Amino acid sequence: SSDVLAVMLLQKQFGMTSENGKLMRVVPLFETLNDLMNSPEQLAALFSVNSYIGSINGKQEVMVGYSDSAKDAGRLAACWAQYTAQEAM
Repeated sequence: SSDVLAVMLLQKQFGMTSENGKLMRVVPLFETLNDLMNSPEQLAALFSVNSYIGSINGKQEVMVGYSDSAKDAGRLAACWAQYTAQEAM
């Protein structure tokens, strides 16, 4: 979650705002097996930050990757981890 907040802070420091049309979406990527297993807690940490909640306008986008988790744990375990992570999120 700190990576997402760091990117948002950098955008703020460089004047990238929704008002001037330069604000980019910051989307967390959960790809390794460890990332997938911890994704619900990471999102909960993000949602506990009031300024983050205000910046996403009630919409959360996430990326769920496959290749790194397949390398970590094999294809079957990676597929299962993706499924359980998505259900938990």
